Amino acid sequence: MSRQGGAYNAAPLRQEAPSRPPDGLVAEAMRSSGGVAASAIRALIDQGMPWTEIGSILGSDGPELVRRTLELHRERLEERLAEQRAELDRIEPLLLEALVTRGPANPKALAGAGNGAI
Repeated sequence: MSRQGGAYNAAPLRQEAPSRPPDGLVAEAMRSSGGVAASAIRALIDQGMPWTEIGSILGSDGPELVRRTLELHRERLEERLAEQRAELDRIEPLLLEALVTRGPANPKALAGAGNGAI
């Protein structure tokens, strides 16, 4: 989150992978491993693994590179989770303080909150 002009801008929960892999990556994975590789590619994309790392895994001839690349990605995911938890820890007291300052909630205002109004 960043603060600009008195308002907080929420950071994305995960970094988006590029919408398109390098030429031939998916096709080569399908030829070499079939559906298993395609399923693995989808899972790694969903987790935000960079295409270059996905390509190195798919192009690997041995398990050690695959293990090392996945371990580095696992560490990156754990770091991202730790950062997000720290951000929640930082904003929780701010939200609770705002709640105390505001006082009891207006039931009509709460009814509108479900429609995207905050």
